[in-house]
Amino acid sequence: MMEAGFKSMVGDLLNPTVDPKLGAPPVVKEAPQADMIDMYMHLARIGGQMRSSWIVEPADGQIPFTDAGKKANREVNKQTFADPESRPLTERCLIAIGSPEGPPMMNSGFNGNYQILQTKDFVTIEVEMNHDVRIIRMADRTHLPAAIDPWLGDSVGWWEGDTLVVETTNLNTKGHVYSLGGGFRYSPKTKITERFTRTAKDQILYEFSVDDPAVFTKVWKAEMPMRATKGPIYEYACHEGNYSLPNILAGAKVEAALAAATPAK
Repeated sequence: MMEAGFKSMVGDLLNPTVDPKLGAPPVVKEAPQADMIDMYMHLARIGGQMRSSWIVEPADGQIPFTDAGKKANREVNKQTFADPESRPLTERCLIAIGSPEGPPMMNSGFNGNYQILQTKDFVTIEVEMNHDVRIIRMADRTHLPAAIDPWLGDSVGWWEGDTLVVETTNLNTKGHVYSLGGGFRYSPKTKITERFTRTAKDQILYEFSVDDPAVFTKVWKAEMPMRATKGPIYEYACHEGNYSLPNILAGAKVEAALAAATPAK
């Protein structure tokens, strides 16, 4: 019975049944989502200048990886299908895709909106994707013990004139990596410094520098504009619609069972 049931399940997976009596799916009008998609999909312009790279140091616009840094980022891209712990953190809904939550906060292809709330002792940044919230302490600039390493690191901030400066350490070395152009494999010694400066009523210049001698040959810096947008922050319901993890693991189990049941030649 178990073998027959397993074969039936494999058959359903490989040969899904389609009812020819069913009509075409209903037409769904496209929702007005222009505000959600990559800040209106503007070309890279800062101060009226076209940019081919957000990176301003080094001058060639290339991230200056060490050999060890290149190897670490290659290794983290190796994916297995044996267990949930080995699947990407974005797939498990633990961090966002492309590292829009940062730090540094990268401009991913969708759900890249933020809502910033300032109080006397804290600045919080709500990130639309994965509804993460960065909490930046303004009253205390002492970082947490090294053993405490949240997904978003430990951020403290201060004002330099009209510029908000944020320093982040204690980044979790398993997070913020390799997807859709954002994030890298950092070491425990990473320090990221961000600067937020309002340059117009509807625009903030976002600058950051990454200091990690274990992964990069030198400190590298980048800048990008953050533009005001209309509308609320949308709910990012990751787990509620996340079928990829159970489907991938189930498929791997089916393949393993088929391989075990196939006589060796």
